[in-house]
Amino acid sequence: MGKSTVTQKTEAISDEGVFAHAAGAAAAAAAARSRSDDHFLTPEEILCGGQSMRSALDTIGGTWAMATLTGLRSGPLRYSELRRCVVGISDRMLSQTLKAFERDGIVDRRVLRTIPSHVEYELTDLGHEVIGAVNEFLLTVMRLAPDVAAARQRHQDSHPA
Repeated sequence: MGKSTVTQKTEAISDEGVFAHAAGAAAAAAAARSRSDDHFLTPEEILCGGQSMRSALDTIGGTWAMATLTGLRSGPLRYSELRRCVVGISDRMLSQTLKAFERDGIVDRRVLRTIPSHVEYELTDLGHEVIGAVNEFLLTVMRLAPDVAAARQRHQDSHPA
């Protein structure tokens, strides 16, 4: 079976291109840190980081990704343990999430030499740093959730269907 056009284009990206994207993201982060306006990023700074920055946001930005990270924060888990921990996630979504985390250096995948063999996933140092930021974000969202629910209710009340 032949490779898809997307796969061919993805494989055609040179290492130099990947490094250029990463350098762009690093330069954007450095510029944002050097500003004195309370460290709020502009949309341009978020987007000018190139594909590597957008890819990283895609990897950790979803509900299932955040739930999976949270499940792994207390230590290594086998796939089945993680699946039970992240209630409601499908096998396909968990598999995709873990593959993306492994690709981006957020988790280590370890095959255990048991019969039958088992696979264990554990946060890397980068993963621990990411879960710290995700946890702060989630705590803020939880704190603001009642205000968001009240605003939605007010909007619904003032805009009947």
